[in-house]
Amino acid sequence: MTALNYPHSLHGLGQRIGHPNLPGLVHRYLHEKVNSNNNTASPPLQPVHINTSHVDQIKIFHSARAIFCAPSNPSTTTGMYHKTIQAMPAWNQGEIPGPRCDCVFILNGTNSGESVMSDLSVAWILLFFSFTFDDELHQCALVHWFSGST
Repeated sequence: MTALNYPHSLHGLGQRIGHPNLPGLVHRYLHEKVNSNNNTASPPLQPVHINTSHVDQIKIFHSARAIFCAPSNPSTTTGMYHKTIQAMPAWNQGEIPGPRCDCVFILNGTNSGESVMSDLSVAWILLFFSFTFDDELHQCALVHWFSGST
């Protein structure tokens, strides 16, 4: 379900959630996406110009559902499992009210052949959002990456 009462621009949204660099992060994401879709060996003749002011239909979500296979989990006979991940700005359950932002494991590329944990990074979900750019829907999460060093 879409959350209500959020700004309809990346700049306004970034200011509202305390991350004024959000437009720059979205620009970087779109730039990397455009470059990863360019499968030619030579660079394009014209550099691709990305204007994040052309981002439309920004929607905010306070949760997302992950569905995955966990064959060792006794959840079902097929091993399919689901988990709801929260990114709530205000959570009034329990003794201490405040935001509820869940942490997740994120798989880093391909399996290295070592332990599975070495292929995972930990991130704190700050915001789920979607937007359209050039008539394409982008579903994103703003995360805080935790460093592997202590």
